[in-house]
Amino acid sequence: MAQENKMVIHDNHMKIPKTYYLSLMLFAIAAHDVIGCQNSPVGIADRSIIPDDRFTASSYYNARYTPKNARLNGAKGWAPKTTTDPNDYLQIDLGEVFVICAVSTQGYEWTTNEWTTEYKISTSVNNVNWSIYKSGYTNGNVDKLFRGNTDKTTVFKNVLDYPVLVRYIRFIPTTFNSWKALRVEAYGIKKRCQDSPVGIADSSIIPDDKFTASSQYDHRYVPMNARLNGDTGWAPKTKLDPDDYLQIDLGQLFELCAVATQGSGKHGNNEWTTEYKLLTSLDKVNWTTNTWTYKTCTNKLFPGNTESKTVVKNALDYPVLARFIRFIPTRYWKWKVLRVEVYGLKKPLYQLVLVVVKYQTVI
Repeated sequence: MAQENKMVIHDNHMKIPKTYYLSLMLFAIAAHDVIGCQNSPVGIADRSIIPDDRFTASSYYNARYTPKNARLNGAKGWAPKTTTDPNDYLQIDLGEVFVICAVSTQGYEWTTNEWTTEYKISTSVNNVNWSIYKSGYTNGNVDKLFRGNTDKTTVFKNVLDYPVLVRYIRFIPTTFNSWKALRVEAYGIKKRCQDSPVGIADSSIIPDDKFTASSQYDHRYVPMNARLNGDTGWAPKTKLDPDDYLQIDLGQLFELCAVATQGSGKHGNNEWTTEYKLLTSLDKVNWTTNTWTYKTCTNKLFPGNTESKTVVKNALDYPVLARFIRFIPTRYWKWKVLRVEVYGLKKPLYQLVLVVVKYQTVI
């Protein structure tokens, strides 16, 4: 997305006044690009892919405006019971997790002139924890307002500022013509987040100085040795401190969705962690146990290893946004020893690029 602004510079040091007009284009470039994502419909428009029972809504006007009628290019559309409830939404269960990069809308197809002119989206991977999509051009605290339609038939497509992991998506109308009416599609690709290692195992991706710990047993068990499939592993100084931790700075924000562990990599050392907790942080100052299970609302205890070599992988109950992660051993065999990897997708960082596209001098 580009935004044009004019800047006027007055030169007060010249005898003959000159004014320079610079037309500047400000671009925000996403560091994380999913090729082909925005042109791949997930199938909302196709009943054979997403059946009628995957559509729900806060309400609907009557039988002609039921949620299942909200398929792009369908014969009708969805509309809520009234126009006065700001919490009205249309919800679709995509059936599995997608990386979503774009959305499209139309108005109501029949003779009425009803369409949504602006809307928000909210997303979830478990139908329990929901997040309003935020603008990628702010500090992350401003809801993104998507441009809607100007008539009932034309498809209007919005590319997201950054991709997002979604199984459940809600369209929330904010402004409209005559009535809140929608037909929709989403665009994305199936990508199993838990199959994408962040790169802890690779020193060219996560260098040694990104590893820290509460303590270390000796020079053989320093934090930097905690890479999955590495030669040794990390171990704390003693077995007695319940607050022992291994910490890794991932270098940037990730949506994390799985973790993996091994025990000691040193031959003949039968030492491993049998259970552990996770802490995550965005800034290394505020830490949270937001990896609790949504089913029990208790701090998640992850099953660890039963011997030192085999990799044991645990999927999180839902993706967690983090840059820093701590592994906290809670049970162990002989000694707390860990080699680890985490899995997730990069949260995009935006680079501002200033380009002069026009120059004019007036004397």
